[in-house]
Amino acid sequence: MPQVSLYLNEKTYAKVRRAAEAESISISKWVSEKLDRTISADWPDGFDKLFGSIIDDSFKAPRRDTFTSDAVREKL
Repeated sequence: MPQVSLYLNEKTYAKVRRAAEAESISISKWVSEKLDRTISADWPDGFDKLFGSIIDDSFKAPRRDTFTSDAVREKL
C-alpha cells in the first residue's frame, strides 16, 4: 500500500488526532477515509444526461417575471 507524508501545523494535527481518537481509529485511517469521501463526491457517470428524462405534467417551468414593473433607473 502506498504511503503519503503530510506536513501539518500543530493546531491542525491536534484537531486531526482528536477526531481520530473520537472515532477510535488511527490517524492514518481517519485521513484516508476523509480523502476517499472527498474524492468520490463526484456525480455518477451519465448524471448530466438525466435532465428532461422525466415526462410528468406536474413538472412545470416556474413563472418568469417580465420586469415591466421594475424601478425606473437613471440612464448612464
